[in-house]
Amino acid sequence: YLINIECTASVVGDINGDTLVNVQDVVLIVNLVLSAGYDSSADLNSDNIVNVLDIVQVVNIILDLR
Repeated sequence: YLINIECTASVVGDINGDTLVNVQDVVLIVNLVLSAGYDSSADLNSDNIVNVLDIVQVVNIILDLR
C-alpha cells in the first residue's frame, strides 16, 4: 500500500507560513502579544507564552543577529 504523506518545511520565525521571515511576521507576533493570543509558530523560545522575547528573536532573525 502506498500512503501519501505531506511534508511541509518550516522556517523559524515565519509566523504567517510564507517561508520568509520579514516585517509581516513581526506585525503578526506583535498582534498576538497585544491580544494575549498564542500560536506555537510564534513561540520561538518554546516557553508556551508569546511575548516580547519572541518578538526580539524574530527581529534578530531578520537582522541576522541570531
